[in-house]
Amino acid sequence: MRLFKYLAPDRIDILKNGYIRFSQAKYLNDPFEWLPFVKRLMTEAAAKNFYSEHMKSEIKEITDRKLNIDDIPEEYRGKIPKDTLDQVFEWTVGDGLSLFPQFHPENLSKMLFSGTSEQFKINISEALKNSWNKYFGVLSLTQTNDNIPMWSHYAQNHEGFLIEFDPQNEFFTCSQSESSIEKTIGEVKYTNHRREVNLMEEGDTESDIIKRIADEVFYTKSILWSSEQEIRIVDKLSNHDKKIEIDDQEIFLFSFKPTAILAVYLGVNIAEKTKAEIKNLLDFELFHHVKIFQGELDLKEYKINFSKV
Repeated sequence: MRLFKYLAPDRIDILKNGYIRFSQAKYLNDPFEWLPFVKRLMTEAAAKNFYSEHMKSEIKEITDRKLNIDDIPEEYRGKIPKDTLDQVFEWTVGDGLSLFPQFHPENLSKMLFSGTSEQFKINISEALKNSWNKYFGVLSLTQTNDNIPMWSHYAQNHEGFLIEFDPQNEFFTCSQSESSIEKTIGEVKYTNHRREVNLMEEGDTESDIIKRIADEVFYTKSILWSSEQEIRIVDKLSNHDKKIEIDDQEIFLFSFKPTAILAVYLGVNIAEKTKAEIKNLLDFELFHHVKIFQGELDLKEYKINFSKV
């Protein structure tokens, strides 16, 4: 596997400072990023199991408790006959709730966890994306160094450059953990249709849920982007090494060592000033292992050739 990053000319700071950005999904150029169709958080069966395993015993303690004067609003206490109060205080909280089944904790939890977007009248997908934006960032890389549209879109019309990273470097030897979405790397899967996802299904373990979020959300995009051959790394934003703010954007930067770089490829339209600045930077001892290639248009085919500088 090869790892490349297309960059505009002003991103020379990555070479200068050794920091690279992990972006929140809301700042990526695909508006459908991290936005599958989530109709409900979990299936009805999963909601029932969740209630039984995580809530039922605690709720039972509450529903088994006898009603008392503190359960009646103060303004009504003096208006209720004593014999009625005595009768009411023979009831448990559960007996009272049985009169209003829609408010029973079991039914409320099922509605909360397995209710649909239509029932809640909210966009569950958008709400989840807003939440993930607070905790996770993505570093987008690619497996190809000669994609002409990508040179145009991400390297300022071929005036920029491309960094080839060493996939064996410690920065890229990420976790493949099934129990965490921390520093994980994977190939993006491209699909024809937007995925419909239940985040939790009956019998799911924690690792099942995490794997589903990773596979169906963080590493899935429309087939329209397939030519980018993207490899991405997802990490917790809290693991950043530096944070800056530009135009109200929180930018999270992660540091890497010069040994993580294998080569730098210069765009076919790169300015001589930019080219000279990059070459001067790579003349330092720390970068002596880094190779430099100049892009050139093929005389016959629609392709870019690279020659060593």
